[in-house]
Amino acid sequence: MRTFLVAFIGTVLCALAAAQEIPPPKKGQELPPPVRQGPALTSESVAARFHVQVRDKKGNLVVGLKRENFQVLEDKKPQEIVFFESDQAPATVAVLVEFSRGTNSILQDVRDGTYLLVKQLGPEDYCALVAFNNHPIIVEDFTQDKDKILMGAAQMNMTYARGIELLESVRFLVRRMVDIPGKKGIVLLATGLTAPGGNYNGLLKELQSSNVPIFPVSIGQYARLVLEPYLSEDAHAQLFQADVRLRSLAENSGGSVFYPRFPTEFRKTFEIVRQYLKTQYLLAYSPPDPGDHKRKRSLKITAQADLDGDGKPDELETIHVREYVLSARTEGE
Repeated sequence: MRTFLVAFIGTVLCALAAAQEIPPPKKGQELPPPVRQGPALTSESVAARFHVQVRDKKGNLVVGLKRENFQVLEDKKPQEIVFFESDQAPATVAVLVEFSRGTNSILQDVRDGTYLLVKQLGPEDYCALVAFNNHPIIVEDFTQDKDKILMGAAQMNMTYARGIELLESVRFLVRRMVDIPGKKGIVLLATGLTAPGGNYNGLLKELQSSNVPIFPVSIGQYARLVLEPYLSEDAHAQLFQADVRLRSLAENSGGSVFYPRFPTEFRKTFEIVRQYLKTQYLLAYSPPDPGDHKRKRSLKITAQADLDGDGKPDELETIHVREYVLSARTEGE
């Protein structure tokens, strides 16, 4: 037990130290999109596309809904849904993993999490594995061969790289996925710590219009739980900001965040993440004033369905981007 705790103490202290470093600038590798052809609107149309997850009152994900179950409001005005893709459609998933010196002692949890997630994807789904420390590294590009992803994860051994460039790595991957058609998402395994800079607010605005949902899974929570009485006030503040950072990435992209506190929770967490990825709905509408690329637009997507069979529609909870600025990327793929 003592060895275990020492390893976890090293995890948190190294991660906090790494977040203070300013990494050397390195140009990211190109990440080509999958060759799969996704659904498309007519070439003449301008459309805002958004992923939506739907839950019932008990928090269970709702599948099998149709276009008529949804309503879209932009700036409180109803919009016509011109495109709809069900929860059964294939997905393109990128796993973005923090791979720094600070996570060496919990690397097995990271590998196990990646394994659990990838094994549950369907044969029709595409997947990529990208690691990051002071720059993003493509471990395995998009492929339907899940064994390649698993082999890539297995080969991720200890690293001495201490920098944590979270924001730039997320930006790099989002920009490589923004033009991929159809249902997609990024699963982010990270502490939430990052080096200074990175234009945080600019990234959040970019996420709102990217149509690339992010599903962060916080790693190292158990280390923090054990160390809580011994951490300085500054360390507490950094870790609190790390949690907020992960939550903001999810909320501004239309995804969901997870904070498993114990290693034993990882299996269930990744099963839930897989369900969120696979049960997303993709819909689009023609936004008012399509030439206005500056105005911030509010978005509300609601869903109703008679789940209990009493003849009355039940109000359902929806998870999606709440505001966005229309851009060329928002308009089409």
